Amino acid sequence: MGKRKRYKRKSNAEHLLDFAIKLPWWVCVSLAVVSFFLFGALAGDPPEMVIENRSDIRMLVRLVRFDAICMALHYLFPILFGMAAIGSFIKQYCLNE
Repeated sequence: MGKRKRYKRKSNAEHLLDFAIKLPWWVCVSLAVVSFFLFGALAGDPPEMVIENRSDIRMLVRLVRFDAICMALHYLFPILFGMAAIGSFIKQYCLNE
């Protein structure tokens, strides 16, 4: 019996990077800038609420989670698109001579 080759699963970030490298470098730079400002605006301070019942607590927890996710994406997406821009630039200008 032969050994079976293991398939290594990719993360979502690796899939996004593979997709973005296929784009022109200037599109990746534009996406990095747009995502930085978009998620920066969405990751603002959560609104102050007067908690009167349990549904208000649940809403506040949802807002805090959304804020935390946007704060992480505020830095993650520009880094990924920046790496993709560098890879796309190298692929376009250095490898196709």
